[in-house]
Amino acid sequence: HDETRGEALAGLAVRHDSRLLEPLLRELQAQSVGRLAVAAARDFGAPELLPALEAIAPWWDLDKQLLADALAACGPRR
Repeated sequence: HDETRGEALAGLAVRHDSRLLEPLLRELQAQSVGRLAVAAARDFGAPELLPALEAIAPWWDLDKQLLADALAACGPRR
């Protein structure tokens, strides 16, 4: 179930559980990407997620601010 999977990803993200990285990358590289996956990327903040987030940026229009926040959280630290 998509929503249950998304909630699990979100829960692991706030705990910064390293087991999240591969499943979250798969979610972000899917044809359809939900809000919970992008929110998990924002909360996890791993630079490894940045290319996948940048790839969905041209077409993902569910919540542009959420995507911008995820990109910032995964981008280079200043």
